[in-house]
Amino acid sequence: MKRKRKLFFKILAFVSIFVLGLLFAIFYLMFSSLVDVSNPNLPEISRITKLEFPENTRIVGSQRLSALNDSLYILLEMPREAVEELFPENKFHPSTTIRYLKNDNTRKRKWFNPDSISDFKSFNYTDSANNSGMYVLYDNSDAAIKKVYILWFSM
Repeated sequence: MKRKRKLFFKILAFVSIFVLGLLFAIFYLMFSSLVDVSNPNLPEISRITKLEFPENTRIVGSQRLSALNDSLYILLEMPREAVEELFPENKFHPSTTIRYLKNDNTRKRKWFNPDSISDFKSFNYTDSANNSGMYVLYDNSDAAIKKVYILWFSM
């Protein structure tokens, strides 16, 4: 009788471990497929961020992560006048001392390097009507073409 009981518990333990492993694998597959990664173009970036970029804007890098909350990493190059029109100081109140946007610690996006700009303007902005926000950092030098780093996110 003791042998049958031991054998029963061994089989029960094996089946339990197998079922738990199977459940773990199923949950992993379900939740790992929730994140969708894409590289949007300029019209799509405009639609998502609600910003109107001029035609002479060049995308250096873009990556959108769609999950429960969306995020969009963008590096743009655009003329100085376009940056001033896109981010008027009276609306966004950029700072030259507070760096609202820093390097991405994961380094999956090697092109996303806001710390490379030493003379900068930076701000954060929340759009409660669209449940979104963004961190922006751009070149404050006299260069004709400026780099603009944007991290847009949904809330």
